[in-house]
Amino acid sequence: GRSGAWLSTWNPHVQFGRPTAQLGGFGKAYLITRILSFTTRNPFVLYTYLAVGTACLTGLFCFLFLKSLGLHPAACFSGAGGLSLGVFFSYWLTFVMFLATVCWTMALLWLVTEVIDRRSVPAAVGVGFATYCLLMSGYPQFAILQGYLLVGFTMIRLWKLGSRRESTRAFALLAGAVLVGALTALPPYLDVALAPRGSGRPQVPDELFLTV
Repeated sequence: GRSGAWLSTWNPHVQFGRPTAQLGGFGKAYLITRILSFTTRNPFVLYTYLAVGTACLTGLFCFLFLKSLGLHPAACFSGAGGLSLGVFFSYWLTFVMFLATVCWTMALLWLVTEVIDRRSVPAAVGVGFATYCLLMSGYPQFAILQGYLLVGFTMIRLWKLGSRRESTRAFALLAGAVLVGALTALPPYLDVALAPRGSGRPQVPDELFLTV
C-alpha cells in the first residue's frame, strides 16, 4: 500500500481499496518483510524473495532440529530436503502463510530443544523471535494447530530431563521468551480484534459453530 510513512495502513490496489494486511508476512509491520522491502519496490519480486527464503529457512531449521536430536547428518539432510522441497512446499509457494507456519514451527522445535538440553540463553532469544515470526507470518488457524504440537513436544522434553529444578529453570526461560515474542506481535492483533466492530458483515451466531 501507498504511504508517506514507514508503514502503510491502506491498500489502494484492489477495487474500493481495503486496509493493508499486516499479518501473514504481507505488511511492513513484519520485520523480515520490512528488511526485504529495502531490496525492491516490486511486490511480486518481494513475494518471491519471501517465499523462496521461507523454504530455504525451513530446510535449515529442520536440519538443525534433527541434528539436535542426534540424528546422522544424512538423515538430517534427507528430512530437511524432503520437507522444504516436497509436495507441500511446492504446492503452497503462492501462499506463503502456510510455508511460514511450518518454517517457524521447525525453528521453535530446534530452539526449544537447545534451551531445554543446554539452557542456552541465545536459543531463548531465538525462541522469542521465532514466536514473533510465527504469529506475524503464519496462517492463524494453522499456527494454533502447530501450537498444540509445540506445547506437547516441550512438555515431553521437560519431563525427560528428570530433574525438577532443571525443568523449572528451562520452563521459566522458555515461558519468558514466548511471552516477549507474543507481546511484540500484539499491536497488529489488536487491530484485527477491533476490525469486526466496524465491519458491515452480518454477525454469525454462536449456535452455528456450536452445531458444527
